[in-house]
Amino acid sequence: EYLPGDSLRDIDWRASARSRQHQVRRFRTESSADWFICLDRSASMSLHGNKKWALALRLTAALAYLLIHLDNRVGLILFSHRVDGMQPLGRGRQTYAAILQLLQTMPPAVSGGGSALKACGRHIRPGCQIIAVSDFLVPGGMRNDLSLLAAIAEQTQAIQVLEAPAELQTGDGYITLQDIESREQARILLSPAAREKLGERMLQLVAELRAHCLRYRISFSSCNTSEHWREVLLGH
Repeated sequence: EYLPGDSLRDIDWRASARSRQHQVRRFRTESSADWFICLDRSASMSLHGNKKWALALRLTAALAYLLIHLDNRVGLILFSHRVDGMQPLGRGRQTYAAILQLLQTMPPAVSGGGSALKACGRHIRPGCQIIAVSDFLVPGGMRNDLSLLAAIAEQTQAIQVLEAPAELQTGDGYITLQDIESREQARILLSPAAREKLGERMLQLVAELRAHCLRYRISFSSCNTSEHWREVLLGH
């Protein structure tokens, strides 16, 4: 059906005469595909002043724009311990506007819940392409969930969004711990040895997830909130 903004040159006059309403021809390149972007909106994405969420939000919007611009069909799934919101597959400016609207109306949870990427699987048909955007900071790093999606999808990608190291501690050596369920906070003083071990453990978690993705042919990149979304997108 003809929609405002469609080119008048694409109107199919014979089809319009048969249906008694304006119809336009749609052209699809052989390289176009169906893409789902799965964005984690669990409580851990809202920590540290929503900086992780802000970066993940910009990455999701940019990815959707690029994929739609390349004539792919794009859908969006927002998940926590379940699927919280979804924009079905679609093309064009109306689909992009609907994706932006969904992103604006569903901020991350402020407490409780978890992250279950596998919940998105029931909404994705075989042969789609998937991009998962999350901090992946759950037991097991969602590695099993990524494997399940990789078995469904033609191609699976993962972008990990983490806090910048500077966000984890202040200049006086203290670090703030926050309970995701209750939002209760505690400040503790880290010894130099403990601070070093913290950094090593974070690097280890990222390395384990990267190795798992490599094993299952999942494209993976990790970034933090000190990076600009354009650099992250180009790097990925």
